[in-house]
Amino acid sequence: MLAAELAAKIRQEVFDTLKYTCSAGISYNKMLAKLASGLNKPNQQTIITPRYCISSLRPIEIKKVRNFGGKISTALKERGIETLGKLQELNLRDLAAIVKDEDVAKWIFFRCRGFDDEAVEAKKTENKTILSHKSFSSIFDMKKLMGMVELVIADLNSRLTAFYEETGYVPQTLTLQYFDRTSKLQKSKSSPINLFVPKPQFKLVILSKCTELIKSVEKVLFPCTLISITARNFCKSDLQNYKCDLATFFKKKESASAGAATAENSNSLHGALSYKSDMSTSMNAIGPSHNDLRMEEEKREPTTELPEDQELTFIKCEKCDETIPSNEIESHRDFHLAEELDREINPHKRKYNSKRNFTEFETENSQLCKDSNTQNPKDVESGPNTKMMKSSVGKGSIKPGTNESRFKIKPIDSYFKRG
Repeated sequence: MLAAELAAKIRQEVFDTLKYTCSAGISYNKMLAKLASGLNKPNQQTIITPRYCISSLRPIEIKKVRNFGGKISTALKERGIETLGKLQELNLRDLAAIVKDEDVAKWIFFRCRGFDDEAVEAKKTENKTILSHKSFSSIFDMKKLMGMVELVIADLNSRLTAFYEETGYVPQTLTLQYFDRTSKLQKSKSSPINLFVPKPQFKLVILSKCTELIKSVEKVLFPCTLISITARNFCKSDLQNYKCDLATFFKKKESASAGAATAENSNSLHGALSYKSDMSTSMNAIGPSHNDLRMEEEKREPTTELPEDQELTFIKCEKCDETIPSNEIESHRDFHLAEELDREINPHKRKYNSKRNFTEFETENSQLCKDSNTQNPKDVESGPNTKMMKSSVGKGSIKPGTNESRFKIKPIDSYFKRG
């Protein structure tokens, strides 16, 4: 049989490489192959064919069959049934009377005769656990215990590293098993662990997490005689696609050529000149020309930083009457210039209208109303200035020279109706 030849080659390769002997089972389903692997130990392989299946199963104990332990094994043992041969003598009615379930009785009836439809599936890496355990004589202080913990972590790290190199999976949870001296019970404590780091850093991260777990149970741990650490909840890590850490990622690459840098700088300069050209065109359309502003800037004195030994002087601004340090006066004047340009472009902004005198506002408003008598009302309303002014007339504005409003304001109590 081809399967028997393959099993023999695998066993021989294991022995040649690791110097270990092993047994193997070959059959036509998963259950029988597992049973056959333990029939002729050590260093043997066993084949169960369909023709000799029932006779081969008769001497096997019931508890050795997968999923026949627990309640099924106990119920059958109470009636003196301990081997598959005795179990094969029972019919479906007898089995149903023992297990109290017809479906379970049918499952036992066919399974003890070698029928099994369980598929052979690849082992799920997500459910894998890697354990490292060490027992020792009683330890009463943390320093000696951490020496033992380092041995456990070294073993766990080597196995995790080998598994990562083979599959690319890393654990997400680390569990510490310990004996609670207060409650006299075996307990465990878990914590998430981040191993999405370069492989050389695995041991450092595991040691840090284990130290944190041990210190959290230090009060109930001593005297300590065993330490067990389990890694579980494996997931795929794609860190192997990255060849650098975070610091290297943000480090400027020295391998960039000088020609590429020059080309990039020239492109940036061209973009800046193009942006200046566009800005000058737009400024000609909405306000003073770019040349006028440039001439005005050239008339000003250049801004220079004050030496350390020179005292700081203050200058009073002629537009806002604020006192400004002499080294900041140029930027302050630029602010006023920008504000004036914005006022010309957007004259209807609230911040500009609120600074105007009320008498000046009413005079301009009344003049607009007089002009509206001689103009088409639609033309007046369509103007950008009159739309804002019109909304201010007759809507609660204050009369000139008085403190009275056009509307009478009711007391606040009048807005609440009493039941």
